[in-house]
Amino acid sequence: GILIAIIIVGVIVVPKVIDKVNETDAVEEVKVIAVGGMQILTGDMAAIVELIGSTAPEDMVNVMVSMPAEVKEVQVSVGDYVKEGDVLFVLDGGSVEDQVTQAEIGLTMAEVGVSNAKAGVSQANHAYSMAKSNFDMQMANFEFSKENLADYEELLEQGIVSQMEFDQVRLQSSDETASLLRSQLDQASAAVGQARLGVDSANASMLQAQEGYDSAAEMLEDMVVTAPVSGYVTSSNVTENNFASSAQAAMVIQNMDTIIVSASVTESLVSKIAIGDTVTVTIDALDNKEFTGTIDTLSTSADQRTLLFPMTVVVANKDHLIMPGMFADVSVTKAESKDTLYVPAEAVVLRDDVNYLYLLEGDDKAVRVPIEVGIDNGFFTEILSGAEADDIIITKGIGLIDESSTIKVIRSDQ
Repeated sequence: GILIAIIIVGVIVVPKVIDKVNETDAVEEVKVIAVGGMQILTGDMAAIVELIGSTAPEDMVNVMVSMPAEVKEVQVSVGDYVKEGDVLFVLDGGSVEDQVTQAEIGLTMAEVGVSNAKAGVSQANHAYSMAKSNFDMQMANFEFSKENLADYEELLEQGIVSQMEFDQVRLQSSDETASLLRSQLDQASAAVGQARLGVDSANASMLQAQEGYDSAAEMLEDMVVTAPVSGYVTSSNVTENNFASSAQAAMVIQNMDTIIVSASVTESLVSKIAIGDTVTVTIDALDNKEFTGTIDTLSTSADQRTLLFPMTVVVANKDHLIMPGMFADVSVTKAESKDTLYVPAEAVVLRDDVNYLYLLEGDDKAVRVPIEVGIDNGFFTEILSGAEADDIIITKGIGLIDESSTIKVIRSDQ
């Protein structure tokens, strides 16, 4: 930007000697008003809005214990940097080890139960196979006896077969015999079904035992508490030989590789920015060090209390210079123009809703011209039309002159 020198405006009274008229010397005093001026500026300009925000880590994790237990060993302190998987502290797992042992015994017994149930299925299948073979053979006899019963009855009358032999054939061909054979086969089949249900039950018991063992083993693993994320330990509530409570966080770890800056924007600005826009973040506590950030979230509705639109900015913090809780200034570009004309804001005069500039005409006159303005950042105003790049504008003393005034321009750009 070009610094505009402040011109002390004063009225310079210059005596002007008039030629002798009618042999009488006359002196007319003309007021020459000294004003500040400069050539119209060219270049890039932007309207930047400054927002106040607060910093927080992208990830903050509360490390909890799965069950209350005595702390055997603490391996890190507040302020230490830990990597994901590093051991934080170790709990006394004596009682949990007993649970693991009992669960392991229960699992072994359940596995034996499954093996026995499977053996029972094999035995039931074998018994069914034998029953099926016997059924097929006896049913063949049943069919044969039923078909030949009349013949046997004639043979009995002829004395060829005995009454016992006839009675045996009659019994084999009876419906009661067929029903009994089917019942026996159904019983063998039911025994197979029962044996298979036994396997299902044994498998369910083994699954339950496995879950119990896994739960106990997981609890034992939880006795060694590790860092779920990489970051700094910012809080610790565990000390050796004291109990760690499951009601509060044992430790807090903050990942500060990335910082989130929270701020709020007005309704006039929210429509001019978007997620993904680049902004500048300045941290006062770091001697106004500047960081580049990116708009990550931008609410589409205003907070009912503040009537402002919440916004978050993501800032890379690989050197961990920004600490959570620091205040941040967020510079957001509201509008910008490239290679444009602009003037100091005080050079623009607004009258009857029309913007004007005073341009130098000749050597000592000013002419007021209407202009169209663009961006106004509070210091400079963009000129869209009405003036040219080589025009000399009046910047100081505008209130003291009009188009009839004789002026002397003191340039601040020379």
